[in-house]
Amino acid sequence: MTTYTENQGIARTFIPQLISTGYTANKALGFLKTQNLGYRRTSFLADWREFTGREAKKDVIKYIRKDYKPTTATMSTTTDNLRDQYKYVYKIKGRDSITGEEKELSWAHTTDELMTMKDVEDIIEEDIKIEEYESGITDMELVPGEILSRVKL
Repeated sequence: MTTYTENQGIARTFIPQLISTGYTANKALGFLKTQNLGYRRTSFLADWREFTGREAKKDVIKYIRKDYKPTTATMSTTTDNLRDQYKYVYKIKGRDSITGEEKELSWAHTTDELMTMKDVEDIIEEDIKIEEYESGITDMELVPGEILSRVKL
């Protein structure tokens, strides 16, 4: 169970409204401080990312060699109720064969064993072949730099 300070608990209720009005994380924290609701910056940024859906360690994984396995330190933690220990999330672009419209889809692969990035990409390629066949979306390809990895808390 996550515990929050009094200020953090109150401030978290305002974060969705600050996001929808176009505040940046820095401006939002500054605003909360003027309302005497400021709290530790690292905690605030973690809360901000949670509400905006942004990944803290998103870009780290693209610098890992294909034949290496990412460590749990380079993976984002998740509180999702995962059946398996690790989750690899990725985006795929393609074209609808009927309308010709560009599509971007997100998929996830969960596993109990840590995999090399090459193994993850091989699984993605298999998923693409299956999805092209089932969905009628053609020219599907992995969006470069869009593989995210998560580890269950």
